[in-house]
Amino acid sequence: MIPDANKKDYRQEKTREIKEERGGSKEPARENIIYIRDMLKQLRNLAEGEDMLCYLIEMAYVEAGDLQAGRRLHSG
Repeated sequence: MIPDANKKDYRQEKTREIKEERGGSKEPARENIIYIRDMLKQLRNLAEGEDMLCYLIEMAYVEAGDLQAGRRLHSG
């Protein structure tokens, strides 16, 4: 079962996990990108069989990965 990404408790727990992995990072934008990328991966799995939707989700997933890795500048 995929957790409801809109639930505040889930997001807070995910953010806490990310902070622990990153050594208490103080970069909320980066944490948000990591969270969004995780959700995109789950959405891609749900969209299986819908070619155009999968393609667009994959594009967003790659973009989030580039932002996370610092290969693109964050606009926010």
